[in-house]
Amino acid sequence: MNKPRYLIASDFDGTLFDTSKPSPSGMTVQRAYAQSLDDLFGKKTGESFFSINDFHGEAPSQIIQNVLRTRDKSLIDNAKKVHGEQNGNFPRLIPESKDGMILWNPEDPQVTLTSMLVIRKLGYLLQETGTRDQDGNPWPLPCEGVLDFLRTLESLKEKGAPIDLAIISSGHESFIRKALKFWDIPQPDILITEDDVRTRKFPQEAETKFKPGVFPIALAHFVWLRNQGLTFSEEIGLNTRTRIMHIGDNYTKDIVMAEKAGIMSNFLFPATSWMFIAETLTNNKSLLDGRPFEEILKPQLVGVEGFKGRRIERI
Repeated sequence: MNKPRYLIASDFDGTLFDTSKPSPSGMTVQRAYAQSLDDLFGKKTGESFFSINDFHGEAPSQIIQNVLRTRDKSLIDNAKKVHGEQNGNFPRLIPESKDGMILWNPEDPQVTLTSMLVIRKLGYLLQETGTRDQDGNPWPLPCEGVLDFLRTLESLKEKGAPIDLAIISSGHESFIRKALKFWDIPQPDILITEDDVRTRKFPQEAETKFKPGVFPIALAHFVWLRNQGLTFSEEIGLNTRTRIMHIGDNYTKDIVMAEKAGIMSNFLFPATSWMFIAETLTNNKSLLDGRPFEEILKPQLVGVEGFKGRRIERI
């Protein structure tokens, strides 16, 4: 009989990799967005946008939506001109451009603009991935404790521990996979990115579809069950949810998403460290027998500031 499996779900930016620290040329995720907005809509569009709007890992479609709220028709005209200059030809970096073409959608230009923004943003980020600073440090660097945690996880899995790893990110598959490959880190068992969410017709409501909406983590849960040959039902969903641990760095995005989804073993990085998680799993590996994750973590949490008996509260 197969052992009941456990899932560790993690955010990427700011939790696994420090993409907020500039690359050797000064690139960050926010700067990549700003330069991409300039490319599409005209110079200083990005600077103007981020002088008004703080960046908290919003999805590309949300950024485009906010830009278009100005109702400045010249912005769409500029982007349409850029599209025309490329004859719709774009790098094959996202699902929408897998055939090398992005068609202009006159009925809903926001869809096309979002695809164009993602491709431009990825172009900036991918060319920076692995570049080294004057001290020889590559970009982006893993967050503190991540490499040791991943080595511990691989060791436990090799010894038969029934644990899977999911990355749930508002970022993009090509960038995440390239960063992991550069650091010789095994690809996750499940990868859910904005690419998976953006291209789905349903749910349509942004508050459900994107963090802190529950859809990204619900999709990871569904894929995890499917990989085990399980058919989703309310009973199976409730039962297996107790064997999911989630960690992220943004309280209002990551933590709220997981709480809405009913994940009880829910942690905020770096208040909870990767070293802590690695040590807990190692010390309590014999408890990975189907019981809830919170029971496996609880012996290590006694006396930890903020522990309420069910999860770590925001510290």
